[in-house]
Amino acid sequence: MFELIVVLVVIGILIFVGFLQIPNNIAFEDKVVLKSILYQKESNAMKYEVYGVDDSVCVYFDKNVLDKKENYFFKSEIISPFDYICFDKFGRVYKGEIDKNLSNLLHEKFSIIIKYKNQEKITIYPIGYIE
Repeated sequence: MFELIVVLVVIGILIFVGFLQIPNNIAFEDKVVLKSILYQKESNAMKYEVYGVDDSVCVYFDKNVLDKKENYFFKSEIISPFDYICFDKFGRVYKGEIDKNLSNLLHEKFSIIIKYKNQEKITIYPIGYIE
């Protein structure tokens, strides 16, 4: 009986150490989903002429808003310099609302950090290129 308990303890320790070695891909998975959402919104914007704020072409980086709008539960923390971005019919990126005088047009690239136990990064360029 004692030998059986020792064997079970050893197996338990090996399983615990094995689980520690499994890579954590949660941040990567959330990055893939967020990139897909960004591509989709950019594509939608290029199909339609937009003259003001339109939620169908904007991406909000608040986790609660993303979870509700996209039917996906983001487990990672999303860190962005902007609350949301929008795409216009040319695929250009706006840091906030789309406006006719282009005052919110993005002129520099920026990064979104997706952070769980590890960290992933999405870079968005002014011309709408997403990396």
